[in-house]
Amino acid sequence: MAYSLISHRDGDLLVIEIRDARAADNLEISAELRRRILEEAPLGVLIDIRGNSEYPTPVTSYNRISRQFEHVNQPTEIPFAIVDSGERSEDHSFQEDLVANRGYTVRFFHDVEPARAWLKQQIEPSR
Repeated sequence: MAYSLISHRDGDLLVIEIRDARAADNLEISAELRRRILEEAPLGVLIDIRGNSEYPTPVTSYNRISRQFEHVNQPTEIPFAIVDSGERSEDHSFQEDLVANRGYTVRFFHDVEPARAWLKQQIEPSR
């Protein structure tokens, strides 16, 4: 395992930092993300992937997010904010559309604070 996956709670949010991940790590990362999300039961998830040299392609993002909740009854209730460096920002709209077609709420950001603010707006109506 060459990558690191660090998570912590921030109130209702689960914040996950993924560092040094490669495309070959996708299945293992997806399984670990799913385990931590099911264990923590957050209302929203912020995933920070800025520490990666390989950024997910639209298809990789779709597959990774789709697998995270394959065993959860109502996967669409948890919004995701993904923070990256912006290197592939031209793909963000397409990636958001791909995962929205699976019923997920996902937005891409380049900074943590706007991502956190968006997630908090998303979970407020569920209270």
